[in-house]
Parts: sequence; C-alpha cells; structure tokens
Amino acid sequence: MPFDSSRAEELPSVENPLFATHFDRFSDAKLVLLGDASHGTGDFYMARAAITKRFIKEYGHKVLAIEADPCDVMVIDHFVRLAPGNLDWDAAFRHGHNWVWKNEEFRDLISWISEWNRNLPLKDRVAIFGLDCLKTASSMNKLIGYLEKSNSPLVDQARYLASGLLNFKDDPSAYASLAADPFRTEAAQLIPELLSSFRLFEPEAEGLEREHWFNALLCGLSVANSEQFERAEANDFVSKWNARDTHMFLAVREILEKSNPDARMIIWAHNNHVGNAAFSEIGYRRRQISLGELLKNHFGDNTCLIGFGTGEGSIFASKGRGQSPEAMKIGKPVPGSWEDLCHNVPSPRFLVQSILLRSEFSDLRPGRTFGTFYHPDREREECYLEADLFRQFDAWVWLDATSALRPL
Repeated sequence: MPFDSSRAEELPSVENPLFATHFDRFSDAKLVLLGDASHGTGDFYMARAAITKRFIKEYGHKVLAIEADPCDVMVIDHFVRLAPGNLDWDAAFRHGHNWVWKNEEFRDLISWISEWNRNLPLKDRVAIFGLDCLKTASSMNKLIGYLEKSNSPLVDQARYLASGLLNFKDDPSAYASLAADPFRTEAAQLIPELLSSFRLFEPEAEGLEREHWFNALLCGLSVANSEQFERAEANDFVSKWNARDTHMFLAVREILEKSNPDARMIIWAHNNHVGNAAFSEIGYRRRQISLGELLKNHFGDNTCLIGFGTGEGSIFASKGRGQSPEAMKIGKPVPGSWEDLCHNVPSPRFLVQSILLRSEFSDLRPGRTFGTFYHPDREREECYLEADLFRQFDAWVWLDATSALRPL
C-alpha cells in the first residue's frame, strides 16, 4: 500500500469550520487549482467552497476562475462584483449541462461572495471569471453587445465576422463539417485581428468601464480560440482537448496580467484539467496536455494542484446524450485502483501532501474520474485512467462517502 494512516492527515467534515484550515499551507501559492473527480458530486463543491471562502477571508484572494465560458460567468461577475445585489440565476448558465454550475452548492458560494463584496470598494472585491471556450456564438454575441453599448468603431467588423460564426448556435460538429467554407476560413483569419484592435480600446482608468471591457476581452479571446477548437475534425479528440486547455492557460495569464502583480487566483476545474497530464495516461499515452501541466511548467512552485476523490455514494449525471441528468449510485472502486487503496484507509476524510511521498513511491494505478455522462454498467471501461497520483497532484483530498449535487 503506497501510504498508511500516518501519511493521511484526517480531516473533519466539510461543514466543520476547521475543515478549510487544513489547507492554509497552500495559501501562499499564486495559483491554487481545486479539482473534482466528478462534475456531479455536491461534496466536492462544498469542500472547494469552504477552502475558497477561507482564502478570501484570511489570505486576500480576490480572483476565482472556473471551468465555464466567459459569456456565462460575466453575468455572475456583474451581480457579485460590478453591481453587487440579488443574483439573477435565470440569466446565467443557459446552455447545455448548466447544472454543472447551476446548482445549490455553487449558488451558496456565489451568494456568499456577493455579500462579501457588497460594501467593499471595487478594487477589493472578489472577481469571478470563466476560462472555457466551448460557446463561440454566445461569446461573440456578448462581445458584440459590449461593442454596441460602447459605440465602438469595431462593431460592424464584429457583426460581419459573426455572420460566419453564429449560424450553428454553439454546435461544434456542425461548424467542423463546414470548416473549409471560404467565408468561415476568412472569418477565422480575421478574428485575431479584431481582438488585436479591441485591445487598443482598453480604458486607461481603473473602474467599472475597464472591468466591463475586460469581461468582453475574455469573450473575444474565447471566440478566437474556440473557433480553432470547433474547426478541429470531429473525431480528433486530442486536438480539441489540447486547444481547450491551451485556451484556459492563456485566459489565466490574461487575468493575471490584468490583476495586481501580487494577485492570487483560485481555479475550479475537473481533476483531468487540474492534474499534471504528464503523470497521467491522458498525457504520456494520449499526448494530451492539461491546464495544470501548463501552469506548473510556466509558474513552477507558485502553482498548487489539488485533486479530489471519492469511494462511494452518488453523483448527478446523464447516462448519454439527449438523456435527462439524474442522481445515480456509483460503483465500488476497482481492486488495486487509487480509490480502492484510499477507501481502505480508516479515515473517512483525509488530506495527503504529495511531496511527502514522491521520494518513496512512483506507482501507476487506475484512478477514477466522472464527466457529465455516466453509465453505471460501463464505469470500469469509461471512468478509469492510469496515473501516478502523487506526481499528478501536489495534494490529494479524499472524501470517502459523497452525495450528488443539488441542481436548481
């Protein structure tokens, strides 16, 4: 067994105020990435929320970035930071799989941040940004909306480009099937030029105008990079994945460059994005890269990668495309897997700091992750990836029994 009870630091329940104090040792990192083994496990959201709140209150973290598109998240940022007040959840996360963020656990955190920000000056408020690039049409519409409101001379150019991008309403497969169309080829070439021109109109003074401009910039960056994502062949999963994680890396850099030089950021994403892909089969076998790997290579020890796992309970997911999501019981961990080893540790919740084990163990074992789709009968084939867990992550959080999140 790669670690025993002495290596596993027992944690109190997620609801216990002392839970988050166990993560204080990571608060100095410029970038703290909090993963999850499942988009549909409520306990992961609550654990990450507890850590995020503590880092905001005690250590001055002012940026939260999540694995979601900026066109959705800018609605959240408006209500919690730019105009703190009652959040209009109907206006946020209108797209497919919106339950990943439109759930009670995440709403509770956002409501808390909104209250935290309410009486603070703008420069001290916590900002929330989206890092993803899956919604070309929606992000382009948000960019155009900003250009129209600001009477920008770029609006006609943006509308022209949009006519070659928005016909498919965020349908990557339809876009990819016509990627060679001359007009779309022209649009793809002109989008980076539009983005470069847009940067020239950055407001000089700090304030609301500059913050709205930056949210629109993130939408423009998402358009430029999602166009490449959608142009990839429908069956070229590796190219799509790499385009997406490269975009998230570039978005993080944009946010850091915009922020105070001493700013520290908390990032929420799936374990497969947070972990260092070089130590997982998605990297060394499939040649995929990950956000965590790119940030680790660029920022070194200023990046902390924290993964989360579970042994039993339920998750919220769909069994397949077109099927309604539901709460489902997960299977028992596969014998010999990381989950099997963790499940046999006496503590129901624990934290392992990987640096304490790396010099002693280099072990490749199957590890379990769930996406937005889950079919219980195919868990072994679809949910396990080989990894060297304690090199993939800087720290590992184990919550043995967990429950499905609560969608709104």
